[in-house]
Amino acid sequence: MLKKYSKQIYSAVIVVLLLAVLTGALVYFNAIDKIPADDLEQGDDDNTTTNPTNPDLKVGNKVGNLAPTYDMRNVFGGGTTNIESLRGQVVVINFWGTWCGPCKAELPYFDDLANEFDGQVKVIAVHTSLTAPEAPEYLTTHYPNTKMLTTYDDENTATSIDRYYKQLGGRDTYPMTIIIDKNGVITHKIVKSIHSYEELKGYAQEALAK
Repeated sequence: MLKKYSKQIYSAVIVVLLLAVLTGALVYFNAIDKIPADDLEQGDDDNTTTNPTNPDLKVGNKVGNLAPTYDMRNVFGGGTTNIESLRGQVVVINFWGTWCGPCKAELPYFDDLANEFDGQVKVIAVHTSLTAPEAPEYLTTHYPNTKMLTTYDDENTATSIDRYYKQLGGRDTYPMTIIIDKNGVITHKIVKSIHSYEELKGYAQEALAK
């Protein structure tokens, strides 16, 4: 009889421990998803450079840095886009790709932002060099009248990481969103999916208030 009760107690303890581990895992991953976006800067590099017009403001890929600029090839119409020409507006850069399910899921939020804040916020959807030929058809089908600027990133065969994505601190996580204020300074860096339009709109409004 004693052995029987001992086995039951032992089994109960095992079940409780397993439940505790499962609960802890759920709490941990739920907490990770709620970390403030600006704390998720695992792609940051420390290669900041001095800004010749303002030595106290470094050019780099961290929040508070002056964002590096790059000539991105436009998906439609030829030519290039450079964020330097957009000073005076908040700029929202979203790195995405047609192969990336979470990227496609959040892209409507960026389209809505471009519409609602037209003239105040310029949204740039930068397609990775991977599956780049699919971008025009996808955008024409799903966003034929978008106010987003749509551009390509350039392949960097030396690092296998796209050029502008790497300049802004990206390594291997898509989607990634960078928000830049009217003066060209990075205010938010979101290295995860954005889960709602209200979330994205909140980031943009914070940048507009600076």
